[in-house]
Amino acid sequence: MSGVVPMAAALVMAALAVTAAAVDYTDTAQRLLGKLTAEQFTDTSDFRPPEQWQHQQGIFQSDVLFNLHGKPLANHLRRSFVTPDINAFVTIWVTQALLDLHSLGVVQVDSAVVENAVDAVLTFKDKNHPGTMIQTFWPEKLVGDVYNCHPQNIIGVCNDAERLSKLVLDILQGTDEYKNLQALLGGVVEAMESIKLVFPIPADFDDTFCNLGLGGVLAREQDNFPKAYASWIASNNPSTLWDTLLQYSYQPFSSDPSVNIIDPRTYFFMREFLQTAEGSLILPTTWVQSIDENRKLAQKGVTIPFNINNVDASVSANVLYGLTSHILETLHDLSWFNSDLQQLYRNTTNYIAWTLESNMFAERPDLGLMYYPDPYAYIWFTARTARLLNTQDEDTQAKLPPVVKDAQRTLTAVLRGPATIFVINNAHISFSGDVWWEQWLGAADTDELGVPQSHHDDRMFTTGAALNNLLEIWTLPHGSNLTWAADTPPDVTTLAMRGGAFINATVLANDTLLYNAFFSGSVKGRADIIYAFPANFMQFLNGTEVGPDPGPNDIVAC
Repeated sequence: MSGVVPMAAALVMAALAVTAAAVDYTDTAQRLLGKLTAEQFTDTSDFRPPEQWQHQQGIFQSDVLFNLHGKPLANHLRRSFVTPDINAFVTIWVTQALLDLHSLGVVQVDSAVVENAVDAVLTFKDKNHPGTMIQTFWPEKLVGDVYNCHPQNIIGVCNDAERLSKLVLDILQGTDEYKNLQALLGGVVEAMESIKLVFPIPADFDDTFCNLGLGGVLAREQDNFPKAYASWIASNNPSTLWDTLLQYSYQPFSSDPSVNIIDPRTYFFMREFLQTAEGSLILPTTWVQSIDENRKLAQKGVTIPFNINNVDASVSANVLYGLTSHILETLHDLSWFNSDLQQLYRNTTNYIAWTLESNMFAERPDLGLMYYPDPYAYIWFTARTARLLNTQDEDTQAKLPPVVKDAQRTLTAVLRGPATIFVINNAHISFSGDVWWEQWLGAADTDELGVPQSHHDDRMFTTGAALNNLLEIWTLPHGSNLTWAADTPPDVTTLAMRGGAFINATVLANDTLLYNAFFSGSVKGRADIIYAFPANFMQFLNGTEVGPDPGPNDIVAC
């Protein structure tokens, strides 16, 4: 899955801020803002194939793509086989980025853009948890007595995938491309069948706490966007979150089986961290559902993929940011921030620091960053919390609870150490001095003869994300501008300036690609399927013990 234009444009615009001293980026930023806002739906419509996709007013479009790679045909299908998606997640992130850009003076954002986005996000409150701030990823539809997530566009394409594939193959029967296309489309149809398993997802803490973070940004920008802030405040009550966050947390040393078992991929990833933990441990999970609830609701269409919760470090980083943002808003009364929440805050900080110090976030992002393939996005999520704390005035710093001050020191140290080293070491520098970063999207393509031919599909997005890493970690506000911290390494400023100049010079070119894999499903291939990892808990949904060959409807955990 990918935000394509909206997320790439937002990150790139923020990255342009580093060029301010040397390059005039105003025109580039304004044109990117135009491209981004053009991706926000201005109307609402249902899915009516084949002529119309589902739209929702205020939502920024994101697209579902398959990482097909290899010869030119696969490359073409990767880019052209696109299904527009309607979800809260991308719109929350793009809106936060726009508000940050507005506060820095990079662009002037139309208040209607923010207001429409906020109004759209508010419609994603989980109707299975009425009266709370719990959010869903996709829109919901009432099925029987339970609301199910219902992404109309994706469901429609999945249901019709086999017929469409056969139609295309029938047209190309006897051509040179037939065999290659037959194999590719066969893989797509198979993947579509697998995707159907993730439609029934419950609400999640990622969207929920990203929304809480959005409220914090709106609070800081309420003078510029009063209507959007008023809408958010009127519809959200953060006090409804705390007990729920703890109720579904991962507590491996508890005797309660509803909180002490977890996806074996999570356990495999964090096993060394668990060995260093002392006493109890509380970490936020991804899904707002317990095993007992999963047993009851799976038959009604609300179930965690593979029936077991997990810990995604990116989700943890977003929970930490949401909590930190709310702490800063409520310093006058932190009675809600009880000892259990403080422990979750401390444990989450230490876990995130461990993923960066150990380099596990880069070695196995498919397991530790289960829904976020991009390690640069993870560093960005983490750095936002450190920056939020580091940019507070002295009076505010003095009022921070000790556990928050500890987090500030811990995160700042690991971001200015291992995380910065990771960004520096992975920079690409051309003979002419251009600087960019890129990941794997398009890197496995070839020509017709099988000769490697990388297409750098995610270069622009990754460069924007990497530069945002450096900005969040090493700059401080100076009036309406940014200034580098006094101890910023020369390598950081040099790479940032050259990377910003590279973006400014190339992002608007006709052949520049803005593709990205901002988020994904938890299974990318055989190497990260849940059944490939050691487990000591195997049951049928009804609680009966399973033999050595569990199936997709069984519970496998550690």
